[in-house]
Amino acid sequence: MPVPCPVCNAPCDPSEGAMACSACGASLLAAVSTMAPRPLRTPTPLPAPGTQDEGLLQPGEILAGYRIERLLGQGGMGAVYVATQVSLNRQVALKVLAPRFAQDPTFVQRFDRESSALANLSHPNIVAVIDRGNDRGRYYFVMELVDGVNLR
Repeated sequence: MPVPCPVCNAPCDPSEGAMACSACGASLLAAVSTMAPRPLRTPTPLPAPGTQDEGLLQPGEILAGYRIERLLGQGGMGAVYVATQVSLNRQVALKVLAPRFAQDPTFVQRFDRESSALANLSHPNIVAVIDRGNDRGRYYFVMELVDGVNLR
């Protein structure tokens, strides 16, 4: 089912495996969260980040049953960790919203939309979402961990 590109409004069909707009190259993750066309909105700009290590979890810390092993990457809204799901003793990727955004409903909704969009996609080249939640004010979602080289 075609959805409008969130940037240029061109019709795109993510059900055919395209995850970027063919007209402008923008990511379609936000547009496919409901797989239904919706009006364009002006995205809320990200505030300038503070220190890069603000609110990072440390190896050995437990968040909602996931033990932090190491930092995998850090972006504008949060960080991704390699973690161990303690109950099943398996490694996962754990994405955590930065604490400075956890009090802002706009960012919490954006974070929830990202996890919902990913959870609704099923393709061999897209990681699966396993879990999501809020533990002591820390919003997170859990994905399967794909071991390999950094594609950058």
